[in-house]
Amino acid sequence: MTRRQVVAAVVLVLTGAGCAGGGGRAASAPRPHEHAPTRGAGSIARTMTASVGVLGGEPGGISADRAGIVAAIDEERVVSLDQRGDRLWSSAVRGAARGWPWMGDGMVVIPTLVSGGSGGCVALDRATGARRWSYQERGADGVAVASAGPDVYCALGDGVVVAIERATGARRWRAVLEPSVSRSLASVSERSAFAVDSTTHTLALTVWFAGHPYLSLRRLDTGAERGLVDLLDAGSASSPVAIRPGLLAVGASEPGHVCTIDLRPQPVRAPACVAVPAPTGFDPSAIPVVSGHTLVITSKDGWVIAIDTARLKVLWSVRTPAPILDSHPVVVGPDVLVADWARVPWLLRLRDGAKISGPSVEGAVIATAADAAGGFDVAVRGGAHAGIERWTQSGA
Repeated sequence: MTRRQVVAAVVLVLTGAGCAGGGGRAASAPRPHEHAPTRGAGSIARTMTASVGVLGGEPGGISADRAGIVAAIDEERVVSLDQRGDRLWSSAVRGAARGWPWMGDGMVVIPTLVSGGSGGCVALDRATGARRWSYQERGADGVAVASAGPDVYCALGDGVVVAIERATGARRWRAVLEPSVSRSLASVSERSAFAVDSTTHTLALTVWFAGHPYLSLRRLDTGAERGLVDLLDAGSASSPVAIRPGLLAVGASEPGHVCTIDLRPQPVRAPACVAVPAPTGFDPSAIPVVSGHTLVITSKDGWVIAIDTARLKVLWSVRTPAPILDSHPVVVGPDVLVADWARVPWLLRLRDGAKISGPSVEGAVIATAADAAGGFDVAVRGGAHAGIERWTQSGA
């Protein structure tokens, strides 16, 4: 390697000629094609609306569970709605913006971004909104949260990850993702996401050093490095996603590939990859989603791509008119919801990518989530219908 030496368990080399995996070369990308709307693909209808008046402002990041929806509002507060869209509580949380809340064990954890101040993550009681604890670092932004076992993990925008005891708020460990590089060169993108694999006790996160992407692998219990997956001159990479125990997937490189990484061997093996229609790569804040053996990932060029993770084969690809950045695809039952960079929603059938008709949106779709009630929760900013809506398959 001609660049600085990196201590790594595995090196991933992606080039325009293909991605090596298990000694082989990735299959050629399928010929790009676009789908026309397909009759019989179904339709989605708006079944619930919570207005800005109910929320107390315009929504940012959202998450959902059986009790309802939690949303960050105007970088000032967090609001909880029940399944009918009625407000349960509202709590002041400075810096609650567009990051994705984590919910579980009677708790909500929100990443916070505070311009010129201190950011990190804040934990609230799920039932009442009362503050349980907060973790902040001066001059840093909280960009992602996740949880496993007794701990919550909080990623900061300057390349620091902390593990916090969920019950008490005590810090268990703090790791600078690349100690040999100045923190000013390390960054983690806002609205990106961890992948957590409890089987191998691994925490994975896409990190950037001076514009160069790596997949950082850390131990859940100690924060010790398991390795850096070096994406070399890949250009841009997605957030990782756990696809089954011991196995991650990540989108990377120009032109695009999706690669799986087996975390179980020591050291970690070289990844296996498949070429996909993503000429300019992926956005780390466009988080892949998995349903069964199907992975759905979006590219900067506007492609929505479905991959069979068992065979590492592209099932279908659909191109939207605008780039797709900062989007979290959501799967509910047989359907996929994606919002492009213009904040226009696209509904597709998971089986074959057929387009599905859905509600009209006057504003901008800023966030989406899968609702436990069986629908899509959709956060809309601007326009006459700003607020949070639930969209449900007709007849559901």
